[in-house]
Amino acid sequence: MSNSKIKLKWKKVRGASGYTVYMRKNGKYNKVADAKSTTYTVKKLPNATRENFKVRAYKKVKGKKIYGSYSSNWNTATNPQPCKGLKVSSVNSDSIKLSWTKIGCTNYRVFQYISGEWKEIGKTTGTSYTVKKLTPQTEYRFKIRACKKDDKKKRNNHYGKHSKVVTVTTSVAKVTGVQSNTLNNSEISLSWNSVSGADGYSVGMRKDGVYNEVADVTETSAVVSGLPNATRESFKIRAYSIVDGSKQYGNWSDSVATATAPQKAKGLMYLLLPKAALPSRGIRSAVMSMWYMRIMVKLVLR
Repeated sequence: MSNSKIKLKWKKVRGASGYTVYMRKNGKYNKVADAKSTTYTVKKLPNATRENFKVRAYKKVKGKKIYGSYSSNWNTATNPQPCKGLKVSSVNSDSIKLSWTKIGCTNYRVFQYISGEWKEIGKTTGTSYTVKKLTPQTEYRFKIRACKKDDKKKRNNHYGKHSKVVTVTTSVAKVTGVQSNTLNNSEISLSWNSVSGADGYSVGMRKDGVYNEVADVTETSAVVSGLPNATRESFKIRAYSIVDGSKQYGNWSDSVATATAPQKAKGLMYLLLPKAALPSRGIRSAVMSMWYMRIMVKLVLR
């Protein structure tokens, strides 16, 4: 009936002067009230709580109540209280995470406004829910309500009132077409496709398994400098729009990886011999091979 009341009703007993309503507590049925009619509303009950009741008729004889047998046990639950604190925790290009304040209930039902009507899209026992497979830069509306599941009848669950409605727009689309190019031994250039509605782009470089921002640009290209030589680096890009003065990011792009160039070779040496001192062709070939090996060893040692 509500989150603090339960209305009971039963069939009339012929010849009865009235009825006594009982509610179970600590395994014992205690009197709640007497009723003249065949209905009674039990008030001031805790929300989302299952209660058990029995009723028995009585006949007044010379001022005394003569009771009949107890009815069968009947149990039901109060409704949960209205959900509070519904808010948007995070927004992406294709998903929105909702969260709210915990209350006593079996689960929470999530509703989305679709084609002019509210439709239930999911349920959870937790205090958050992520709506997926959404369209970028699209406005959505959501609300929730708590449910106390009935123990016996699936179609007789008990619901609290709906929460307030939250309206949110998904972020800009995911960046595509990312390409990388080695410029030198300390710089890598990146480029990507423009995203409609984007105010800027965040460039992320992987470190310890996490992509940290290394550049924030408004163009569709960037040069990452100050990198170690001959090192492979991985990058991702995500677009963002400015909403109420804050950046609202889209999804990260697929990753691209490339390496910086090695350092420039140093210490190369050569010798010039007088023509008279040159040995025969066969000997010259052997000597040149030895010179080449000496040069290579020197380069490696450096």
